[in-house]
Amino acid sequence: MTKGDRPGDQPVVPTARRGGGAVLAPLIRRVRPALRWWREYGSFAFRTRWSLEGATPPRLPGAIALIPVHRDAATLALCIRSFAPVVEQVVLCLDAPDDPTRALVTELAAEFANVTVVWSTAPDAVEPVGWAATRNRLIAAAGELFRPLTHVLMVDADDVLAWDHVDNVLRPLMRGGRTHVRLGICELLGDWRTTARGRTLVYDECHVYWRASAVDVHFTAQENAHESIHVVDRGSKRDVRAGSSRQILFHGITAKPGDQLLRRAFMRPWIVAGRPEPLDAFAVRMASETFPLPWPEGQMPSDYIIFNDQRRPELRPLAHWERRLPPPVAAVMQAGPRFRMDLAARRRFDRDPMSDLERRTYDALMAASRAGGKTQHGA
Repeated sequence: MTKGDRPGDQPVVPTARRGGGAVLAPLIRRVRPALRWWREYGSFAFRTRWSLEGATPPRLPGAIALIPVHRDAATLALCIRSFAPVVEQVVLCLDAPDDPTRALVTELAAEFANVTVVWSTAPDAVEPVGWAATRNRLIAAAGELFRPLTHVLMVDADDVLAWDHVDNVLRPLMRGGRTHVRLGICELLGDWRTTARGRTLVYDECHVYWRASAVDVHFTAQENAHESIHVVDRGSKRDVRAGSSRQILFHGITAKPGDQLLRRAFMRPWIVAGRPEPLDAFAVRMASETFPLPWPEGQMPSDYIIFNDQRRPELRPLAHWERRLPPPVAAVMQAGPRFRMDLAARRRFDRDPMSDLERRTYDALMAASRAGGKTQHGA
């Protein structure tokens, strides 16, 4: 009989230990999602003032923010008023903006001396050249206007800089040795259909930091309306792999008008489908096919995009989120004097009365419900 075959050689496992494991395993499975939520969102949200009130962080020396602008009147004020007091320079590149966006850009450029405006199209152009071309124009213009470039932040016109995290995220990043970093975006509530999909920490290739003295950066367009970033080390001529930061931005999507949210939700499927019809008609049809039915009276289609997860068939109203939001978020999101979202008071700005596309989508959903539509949810 070899060692290990005798009963005395086998380890004795107490019955209580086996039973304890059986009890703890379900508890661990239930606690794990809460720990993940706290790591991605909770610790960030509870330590962050979600308004632009309070002390302004010291300026970041050598930092420049590059921001492409198209039709962003709903969010641009919030974006600029968060970046301009903190970075040395802000460069806006206008890509066929609409009249409200032009007026707001003029106002902000007069308010902040460090805001510079360039164009990727002629001022009278109607058709945009696209995000990739606009970002490349931004990089070239910044290199011509401000030499030498040191620390570059490429963000969007609906992003807001979290002031409370400048000193513990951005400043160490600029002092460190990394040359290309994806910036962490916290979805304040989430664009559940297109961006966050239930996640509260999001990265993409268009919200990035790079050290301009060390790398060359270029953007290319893709067929599905996404952009790709190419970062090459100047010394080795090799591609640079991106690092990732903690959350330093939050997405101001809740400030967008309902029409803009609906177009955005279906823009990429429309492009992939080969633009078979006008975008607004496509959005109405797709919403009728993918949003849950029957549609409740008074529920705005754009609220479904923000407040509901397409993986779940039930519609959850704004009141559902009020119970889950931490106090700094539920209290107020401030975006300058023009935009204010107070969730506790259920205030809707720019969405009441309904705009044309929102009304058409709502009517189509109600008609489908009356025709006997069954509960469904997006693919």
